[in-house]
Amino acid sequence: SQVNIKRDGNFDDRAENYDAQAATVWKCHTDIVQHIIAKGEASLTDAVLLEFGCGTGNILLPLCQHVKHGYGIDISTNMCEKAREKIQARAIANATVLELDLQEPSQLRDVNFPPLYDWIVCCMTLHHVPDPMSKLELFTKLLKDGGTLVLVEFVGAGTGHHSHEHHHKDEAHQKSHTPRHHLESQKVESAAPPHANDPNHAHNHHHHQEHSHEPPPSKNAHDDDDKKQAMRDIHGIFSDGFSPQAIQKALESLGRSKMETIELPALEGMDEDHPFFGLPVTIMFVS
Repeated sequence: SQVNIKRDGNFDDRAENYDAQAATVWKCHTDIVQHIIAKGEASLTDAVLLEFGCGTGNILLPLCQHVKHGYGIDISTNMCEKAREKIQARAIANATVLELDLQEPSQLRDVNFPPLYDWIVCCMTLHHVPDPMSKLELFTKLLKDGGTLVLVEFVGAGTGHHSHEHHHKDEAHQKSHTPRHHLESQKVESAAPPHANDPNHAHNHHHHQEHSHEPPPSKNAHDDDDKKQAMRDIHGIFSDGFSPQAIQKALESLGRSKMETIELPALEGMDEDHPFFGLPVTIMFVS
């Protein structure tokens, strides 16, 4: 359930200082907004927009200056409260923010939100979701014909979940490092590497002990891996980033085949221990 985001990501606790962090680490918010406006141009004027995971409104509220109405949802009560404080302080009449753990389209009707949208924005949120494929499917159901889905994510291996090779015989240690979710049975996964169909290539994710001839990693490697896992838990992260090609393949299966991408540089000022340190950011426009 998405409720894990609130517990693991501590967004309610981080809401008070989130914008101060956004001013330094999340400088790309301005670029993202500008690219969406440039892409939408005049079509935004009469558009109804939904942002999934709107946080304190750093993407949603600037876009409200260009759309008919902007709706934002987030599972964090405190994040939503901060966004509503901004709406009131800036006297933004065409913005609505609500705490909502969105799982089904019917939930929007229950809270008097529109059932369909011209634009749906999901910015730096998909990696907080344990089941990204289900959210992509949900977005396609909420888009109007001819609508546009904007996904902004860190570019990584594209697995849709974090990988963790096991080099320990200790069962308790292995259990403590079991990935929190798997998408092998879903469609958001990494593109197959060149050796994927090579029977002579040793695949060591599940059978490292039996097939790998490489020496086990050092204790420092395990310590680094543990540190990265701890950072994932702190930030409520379920992914190592996404491949635009994998996202496009998944969306094609849902009837959305057209994608345009814009790559932004890695974020400045990010902690080196952060799982996404050094990764570029990609804006994906899907229609």
